[in-house]
Amino acid sequence: MDKYFRWLFSVVNRDNKYLTAPYPLPDQSKKDAIGTYEAHNRRVREVIPAEQLLEYSVKQGWKPLCDFLEVENCPTTPFPKSNSARSVQIQAVA
Repeated sequence: MDKYFRWLFSVVNRDNKYLTAPYPLPDQSKKDAIGTYEAHNRRVREVIPAEQLLEYSVKQGWKPLCDFLEVENCPTTPFPKSNSARSVQIQAVA
């Protein structure tokens, strides 16, 4: 996991210092991280045909997701909310 986070930080922040820096790793650049995220999303929109791409927010619930995936029996239960900061920490360790 250590190598993955180092690689991810170096890509997101456009700075290779994260690959070899001792712990604790240097602070990340919010500006660079946002820029990298937005550039990635632009590239995805350029490469993936619109009819094959779903731009989706979980706040929209099940319907847009089911429609896109052509699921006939869309769940009627509330959409799960498991992206809390704690659950993300647990997933990162698992």
